[in-house]
Amino acid sequence: MPYRKFKKRGHLCLEPKVSIKKRGGIAFNRYAGETFNLNKYKYAELFYDEEKEIMGVKPTHFKSKDQYSLFAVNGEIRISCKLFFDYNNISYNETHRRDVKYDDITGMILISMKDNKKFRQE
Repeated sequence: MPYRKFKKRGHLCLEPKVSIKKRGGIAFNRYAGETFNLNKYKYAELFYDEEKEIMGVKPTHFKSKDQYSLFAVNGEIRISCKLFFDYNNISYNETHRRDVKYDDITGMILISMKDNKKFRQE
């Protein structure tokens, strides 16, 4: 049997995901960035529904004192938001992935914060 060479390409994920980083940030994978056109925006507003444990990210072109900057790192779109996590008692003591979906009504990207459970199909 011939040897097969491993080609390092990074992790290939074909669905939008977000990582909650242990330093208090959010990183949208490349697919999420493309799916939600995040490269077109410079800022985002952050929301949290404590009862449903769902975080909302609303990209915007306009800067205000309550918005966070979006920046690109190695194909990911990131937001540094440690203060937001602390204020809402959202754990970020270790990096973990979450499911995301877009809500047409609110114009927000929704992130399920419930122990990595998927969104229910509506």
